[in-house]
Amino acid sequence: MLYYMRKWNPNGKLRKVVLVNIRYYREKANMSQEELSHKLNRKDDFIERLESNKTKVEPTIVLIDEIAEILNVSVQDLVLERNNDKY
Repeated sequence: MLYYMRKWNPNGKLRKVVLVNIRYYREKANMSQEELSHKLNRKDDFIERLESNKTKVEPTIVLIDEIAEILNVSVQDLVLERNNDKY
């Protein structure tokens, strides 16, 4: 379902929601971007580039699931827009 966000989410809103939520829950877990990147077995700056939208990598459901597990949240937490968005 989330494999091809551009095809079913052309304005990029879902991508933005996911990226904002990754940042929110990562910070809530007191985890650095580099630490999360390492836990995902990615390059040091992977999460930094993802959160700042400096990469064309689309967050797939597999990646979202891995991040959710590391941050101890549900996939739903990462894909749904929060009402109290601090960003």
